[in-house]
Amino acid sequence: MVKKREFAQREESFMNLVGGFLDKKHTQHLDSQEGYFLNCKMYVMPQKSVKNKIASISVIIPCYNCEDTILRALRSVEEQTLTPKEVIIINDGSSLPSSNNIIDICNSRKEKAFRTILINLGQNCGPGFARNAGRKISSCEYLAFLDADDAWHPMKLEIQYDWMKRRPDVLMTGHQSIVIPTDTDLSSIKLPKKWEAIQVKASIQLFSNRFHTRSVMIKNESPFRFTTKRGNSEDYELWLEIVLSKFPAWRLELPLSFTYKSQYGSGGLSGRLHQMEKKEIASYFELYRKKLIPALFLITLIPVSLTKYLKRIIIANIRKRLKR
Repeated sequence: MVKKREFAQREESFMNLVGGFLDKKHTQHLDSQEGYFLNCKMYVMPQKSVKNKIASISVIIPCYNCEDTILRALRSVEEQTLTPKEVIIINDGSSLPSSNNIIDICNSRKEKAFRTILINLGQNCGPGFARNAGRKISSCEYLAFLDADDAWHPMKLEIQYDWMKRRPDVLMTGHQSIVIPTDTDLSSIKLPKKWEAIQVKASIQLFSNRFHTRSVMIKNESPFRFTTKRGNSEDYELWLEIVLSKFPAWRLELPLSFTYKSQYGSGGLSGRLHQMEKKEIASYFELYRKKLIPALFLITLIPVSLTKYLKRIIIANIRKRLKR
């Protein structure tokens, strides 16, 4: 059993190694945000100087008991052909043994071309809160979201950042995301030479989510934030709010991000189909309350959502039977 005192000692040692708090004022607003009392601490890893081009991108990675996968995610960021300015990892109240391992993993990745920031939240607040916390201390023009159990193609940031920089009116982009085996060499995945970008309209996004969170890059100036009320659909609600508010959102038809589990019928957030459905419907009612969708549209959306839920249940059960 890992004692709390031991964890505190490891935090202090890590803090001394990386030079302590980046800026204490950055953590003060997190202590009472949305009614939570957070024993929030922030550490910054040493950064080496490089001659490569560094883009104004903050990579935000929420992490909850993720010591088995976070290294793979970080390596996919390190191997990018365009280096981000900073990577912000938010340890969202992981257990003490897991938090110890996360600290060790971050310590092992020191002196990279980008600045690595680790935020330790004092309790588990959910991915929406964690991403908002990372965004609060980000210093870049663009934000790119990555979950701790996913990964990126080596050219993801270069392609997406270049596309958005040439179109300053676009607030948000996403792209295709595919399921791959755990032993896949990401650099071996070939991209098509010709591809297109499609603007995602509200009529499309309401009935079919076109943005996986691991694919999204968004301008930091965006006025929108993740809700902290719905742990399973906070991302879908945010993308909907952006599109329904008539801000330009586009999807690049390229597979630039990867996950290692099926969307339905697996463990983790995507496996909790019942909770996902309840919170998706709650998101529709919240958007109706904000007057972003009319009542007639809401009445149409609910049966469509329930139909998709039943389809997911069937797919999940089939996959479980095939694994037996």
